[in-house]
Amino acid sequence: MEEQKEQKNDSISIDESELNAIEDYWTEERMRNAIPLPALEISEKDLIKLKQKKKSNDDVESIEGKKFNYDSFNITPKDADVSKQPFCCAGKLFFTKPNGKDYTGSAEFCGDDQIVLTAAHCVRDHTTGAWFNKIMFYPAYANGGNEKFAVKIKTTRKKWVNNKKSEPFRYDYSFLVTNKKSKTGYLGWKTYNRYSEWTSIGYPLNYGNAEYMKEVKGDVASTKLGLIEMSNNPMTEGCSGGAWIGDLNSSDKRGGNYAIGLNSFFSRLKPGFMWSPKFDSKFEDLFNLAKSKI
Repeated sequence: MEEQKEQKNDSISIDESELNAIEDYWTEERMRNAIPLPALEISEKDLIKLKQKKKSNDDVESIEGKKFNYDSFNITPKDADVSKQPFCCAGKLFFTKPNGKDYTGSAEFCGDDQIVLTAAHCVRDHTTGAWFNKIMFYPAYANGGNEKFAVKIKTTRKKWVNNKKSEPFRYDYSFLVTNKKSKTGYLGWKTYNRYSEWTSIGYPLNYGNAEYMKEVKGDVASTKLGLIEMSNNPMTEGCSGGAWIGDLNSSDKRGGNYAIGLNSFFSRLKPGFMWSPKFDSKFEDLFNLAKSKI
């Protein structure tokens, strides 16, 4: 079973010397100057394909009509209270690309108090396969924060790397293993999203200058080809990897707060919409691999 996981997933460990240097690297100045990473953007050609339903012989069976006036959206995500559940489980992700530049995204403890969920495009280049470096998770970040978590294990699906310009959207998720355990708890997760509405979180540049976690409620717009489309989500750069939370529960009672998707990609032709890969058995396999590495 473990061998099968390894055949379909990739993982890489950070050596002890690099791990010890990660927290020191991320000074207040570096964190402040890190660039909010853009969400992936789908091309007009691929968006048209996404709207088409095809038979097995590739004949087009139907095409969706335009259901929304995309320019009429007037949604303003609000500040999330990072002192409370489930938002205290989430935070800002910092990392360095092979080009030497520092970037930020969004992430959350999920499924375990030492496992972080984020988008694969915050962890690894899908064309070259190069892993990003010096990854640090900062939960409950609000223009600063408390405890930092260095990432010691990085994972993605093998099919995330396709050596092509077209993004493998269906595999845009990653599990990271931190060097110590969370003290704030973690989100649950569910596969095969059956929710009609949920809350998206992240650190977008266009709201709060990527310094404060934002939350926005939205609805399912479509599900197809291993992807889920969310309406009412106008967040942009920096929100990548932020969870879509089903059954949001901010009380002290147990239950709820399931990651059922994440901010992955958007189209300029449909402002106010965001897509996520559908969490399925492959998502579960990657989680189990990360857990086996703790």
